[in-house]
Amino acid sequence: MSRKKNDKEKEEIVNPRHQLFILSRLRNLEKPFTKILKDMPITFEVDVEKDYLYKRGKEKGKEELRQKLLKKEKEFKEQILKKEEELREKAKKNEAQTIIGFYNVGNDIKTIAKALNITQKKVKQIIEKWKKTS
Repeated sequence: MSRKKNDKEKEEIVNPRHQLFILSRLRNLEKPFTKILKDMPITFEVDVEKDYLYKRGKEKGKEELRQKLLKKEKEFKEQILKKEEELREKAKKNEAQTIIGFYNVGNDIKTIAKALNITQKKVKQIIEKWKKTS
């Protein structure tokens, strides 16, 4: 830290108005204190953005927001995975229904596999499973 900056910080700390501002904060009176100072003819500006507690609170707020966003991202990814799984299940069911439909109208396994661009083994498995359940 530079010597000038260090001197300026020390000067700010011993400044009576700055001390009064710190005391008002300790008593949770910074709002009324700031309003009274605003109404006074003497100007007293406190740059709160340079204040340690302000910076600390700002960092804490950023971290909380980051955690919330990570949580939302995780929830969103879980929803996407669930929806994808539902769509895969629906597609499997539709594929099975299509295969059974083709089979019921008299198409052979080789023709069904070629038409749906899947293996004959898969067609056989679906038909066998359907025969067992019906």
